Order: sequence, then structure tokens, then C-alpha cells
Amino acid sequence: MKPHTLIVLAIILAGLGASYFYLQRPEKIDQNQLYTPIIPKLDVNEIVEIEAFGPTKDKGHHLLLVKKAGRWLVQKWDKNKSYWAPAKESKVKRLITALSGLTGEKRASGKKLLATFALDNKEAMKVALKKSGGQKIVLEVGKRGPQWNSSFVKLPDSDSIYLCSQNLLSLFDIWSEKPAGHPEPGPWIDKTIIAEGPGEIEGVSYSRGTLEWSLVAKNKEKEANGDGNSTAENGKTTVKTLEYVFNFNGENSFRTEQEAREILQGFLPLYAYDVVNPDSASDFGLGPGQQSGRLTIHLKGKGVKILHVGLKDEKTKKGWIKDDKGTIFEVASSVIKKIENPLEDKNKEEIRKNIKK
Repeated sequence: MKPHTLIVLAIILAGLGASYFYLQRPEKIDQNQLYTPIIPKLDVNEIVEIEAFGPTKDKGHHLLLVKKAGRWLVQKWDKNKSYWAPAKESKVKRLITALSGLTGEKRASGKKLLATFALDNKEAMKVALKKSGGQKIVLEVGKRGPQWNSSFVKLPDSDSIYLCSQNLLSLFDIWSEKPAGHPEPGPWIDKTIIAEGPGEIEGVSYSRGTLEWSLVAKNKEKEANGDGNSTAENGKTTVKTLEYVFNFNGENSFRTEQEAREILQGFLPLYAYDVVNPDSASDFGLGPGQQSGRLTIHLKGKGVKILHVGLKDEKTKKGWIKDDKGTIFEVASSVIKKIENPLEDKNKEEIRKNIKK
């Protein structure tokens, strides 16, 4: 057979082989084949503890969140003593949801490559979730991925490196490209004392020593011209209006709904700067035997909340309030002033206007 003929036959065979493999290829790549399961599906209600550690060389206290009596708490430190602060439930649930069913695309493997992705012991952040049965799920988080909403991760005792579609560093309020020490507890603290505003309040009362005041909403009926279905014989209909009774040291006065709102806006809704160590309660005027103020707030359809109001420090512009769970919140001293006398900025005639004889 001539060489020219052999060359033609080889070309034909190569073309037939290429056509065969082309026809045998899958029409669509299954996305599930590209991504490897890293963390199984999680039940938010089953997780009872979350820990996050910075690199092993990093000193200080790591982030610890625990679920106690149905609510999440975050560990804070006062020098060498720890105490618990209320944690943001929504932030904790967001983290668990982000980790639940986490998958990743394998990008590399080998101990020599771990440092490239900030997944060695010098830089990686370890996240551990504990279930109510005691089982722990651990993940190691490295540098942020090529896209903002991505991260490089790996499992303990494994050299396989995965790229997942979650910016896990941002969930711990780490905004650098790589893990940066232990995550701070501050962003996890729930500093909300009273979330409700003036429109959700039925009544408020405050007492401390000889100082007492209260503001209570009451329905008032009056007759007005109208075409409603319920009319009186004289052609007038009964209309209910909201009126507030303000009592200051035993003297009653009346307030419109707008006036009552202006009074309550001085300290509601109520937010704190921080949560402080309850072991130092006496320093804040909230210790045993100390006379603290008592603020009682009646919420519409939500019951009653009782707060204890401590001291205020004009030099530091800080004050302290304790809730019914023993948590001591640090607030602005101006807030304490508004609670002690909501009409302090108004003149005496304003305080006594429309006094009921």
C-alpha cells in the first residue's frame, strides 16, 4: 500500500475516533459532581455551642457562643474573669444556616499548598459547632476566595482544599482577606434592652426614693357628629380617643398621644453601648442593698418588662441598667436623666399644666 494511501486512512480513522468520543460526551455536566459535601445539613435548634479560634500562635480569648435556657449567650472577659452577655439570635442563626449543607469545589491538595490559601496552623481559623448530643463539627477557614462571596476551607486532618460559595470571614466580622486572630465577641452582643418604641407602649412607671412618675394610656369616649351605624338618639355617635394621664410625684396632668410620644421618645426604644461584668454590680449602683430605680414598662400585647436603673457618671457620660435576667447594660448618662425625669428640659409650668384638681 502506498504511503499516500496510509496517510489518508490514518486521517479518516482519527476523524472517526474524534466523532465517537464527541458523540459519547455528556450533554450537560451535573453540578453535583463538581461540588463536594463538606458539612452536612444542620438543624438550627440542635446546635448548642459555637467556637471560633484564630491561629494557634494567637493569644487571647477565642469566641464562644452557648445556648442556655433557650437563648444564645456570648462569652465576654473582664481582665481574667469571664461573664455572659446576650447574643444576637439572628446573627447566630445566620451563621448556622450558612454552614448547613456547605459544599465546595476541590481546588488543590497537599500540605505544601496550605499556606498559599491561609489554611496552615499559622493563619487558619477553626470553627466548631456542637450538637445537643455532644457531636462536634469542625471546619477550618482560610483566605477569601477570588469572588467576595467565597472562601477557601478544609476539614481537619485533611490536605484537600475547597472553594465554597460563602464569605465565611465576613460572618465573623473579619473584613481582611485572611483570618486575623480570634474573632471578637463585640459584634455578637445583643445591646437591645427595649426594642419597642413609644407607639407600642401602654404605660410606663418609674420610682426611686421619693421620686415617682407614671404615664398611662386610657380610652376616652366622647360624642361626635357622624354617619356610623351606632348612633345616639340625638344623631350623635360615640367616638373613642386615646388620652394619657401623666402623674409626677402625685400630681396628675393630661397628655395627648403626641405629647406622650414626645415624653417616651426620650428613652425608648432603649439601646446600650455595651454589657458589663455583673460581678461589679455594686460599682454601678445595682448591687445588693443599694437603692436602684425601678422602671416598669407595659407593652401592648407583650406583657410587662421591669428594669433596674443604677448610677450615672457625668464624667464618662455613662449610666447602667439591669434587666430581669441580671444583665447589666451600659448606656448614655443622658438616657438615665430622661428616665429619672422625662420632663427635665421643660419648665415647671409645663410639668404642671392641666393639673387635675
